[in-house]
Amino acid sequence: MDTKVANVEVIMKKLLILSCVCMICFTACTLEENVQSDINNSNKSMETHSQTGLNTGTKGTEIDSNGNTSELDIDEVGKLEKDRIELESKLEQLRNQLGYYQDLVHTSAVDQIVFELGLPLSMEKIESVEEYEIKSVLSELLENGYKLIDRGESYDIKINFEVLMEDSRGIDGPERDYVELNYYFDIFMDRLASKSPVNIDELVSMIIRIEDHLNKWPNSSYNQAMNKLYKNQLMLYYLGNADYPVFDFNSNKLLEERLELMKKHMQLYIESDFAQIGLKYLLALENNEYAYHPEYIQIIDSFKKFGLDSELKLVEKKTLDHSKSVFLPELLGHNNLTIQESINQILRDEVENQMRRTGFSESSDGTFYFNTYIYTANSEYLSIECMGTHNLKDWTLDQSAATTFNFDLGTGEPLTLERLFEQDTVELDKWMLSIVNDEMDKYFGEASRIETLQNVQYLIQDDALLIIGSDPTHRAYIPRWILKDYVDVNKIFQ
Repeated sequence: MDTKVANVEVIMKKLLILSCVCMICFTACTLEENVQSDINNSNKSMETHSQTGLNTGTKGTEIDSNGNTSELDIDEVGKLEKDRIELESKLEQLRNQLGYYQDLVHTSAVDQIVFELGLPLSMEKIESVEEYEIKSVLSELLENGYKLIDRGESYDIKINFEVLMEDSRGIDGPERDYVELNYYFDIFMDRLASKSPVNIDELVSMIIRIEDHLNKWPNSSYNQAMNKLYKNQLMLYYLGNADYPVFDFNSNKLLEERLELMKKHMQLYIESDFAQIGLKYLLALENNEYAYHPEYIQIIDSFKKFGLDSELKLVEKKTLDHSKSVFLPELLGHNNLTIQESINQILRDEVENQMRRTGFSESSDGTFYFNTYIYTANSEYLSIECMGTHNLKDWTLDQSAATTFNFDLGTGEPLTLERLFEQDTVELDKWMLSIVNDEMDKYFGEASRIETLQNVQYLIQDDALLIIGSDPTHRAYIPRWILKDYVDVNKIFQ
């Protein structure tokens, strides 16, 4: 009898527990339905207000991430939308006029005053300038939302995102992300340049924030600029610069502390694109015995982000032909297959030329790699630098060679410097050769000077022309503000 009673008690307890579980599930379902009903009603309410006008002085319902509701003044909604539109308009104006101000400010007279005043520039410093025109130009620059960045022997003009931070306060949209992420990256780079302590965790956090932005706003007009910022940050993190070395300058090997930091961050953000790029990078590092190699740049630069294929971009296509392995670029966003094939044929021919120049024999036991690792493209031009490397069985070191091409995307034909500037070589040599040789001599010595610009190799960058000497390591960086006195820079730097 005691056993039966005990069994009954056990059964009753189980039934009681089951009843409680059912009650909890029912309550949760009811709560979820109520919350969903509130959300639906809120959406209907907001739609009604948007149809009847926002400036009604009535209250709307705001739902937070936990499903809680709160009243929101519709006037405030209208103000935030107005602020967002104004910020978007201001950003567009700042981005469009950046080239204009670069041309306006970079004159010898203004340069002298800027370096006398010292950077960063402030309105207080500008007040001490006696020349009215120069004072007016510099005041206009700061008042219109720009700032000057010290580049050692020169300076550059950038959007002042600190001013825009206040304008974007309270706005939830791609505009705010664009302003905030650029603002914090500028601060980070300033700290690096001034040798102040930095926390690389902050850089990784910004990289992940950009990924979140591109996921959240896949069709934003800022995504091309954000993608560029993303790649700049990846380049800094994985390859470093003079202020943040990643490779040892003497041994050319990856620094051990950087490797451990990368492994930590990849494990922390294992689901991110940042980590996926990092895994390919670490594999390439291991294959190259942890020494620096241009292949690392291509791993970062060729990574496809979030369906931005509508832009004109390059993707490596590997083709094998017995003794050589050629990487040819595929143009995305450019559907003229004839021009695509014309460009690729020229690059194939150049591979053959480089093989002959570097003593490569097709009968030898080895491979030749032709890697695209620097390019700039706009609607009219494609500027591309390639590095060729062959590895022979009996060689202890790879033999490498570099070449540069610029293509007219209307015809697929190579674009020469004379055609780019619509001037013959004699005219170019008159005004440009001395500028190029001054740069070459300054950084690489008198032996790097060139005699003529005929058949010179060059790259069209975002706001500068990079002239490449007979030795590919000898380069002259000619910014647009120097070229503006001689040619139509707006046509070249779109």
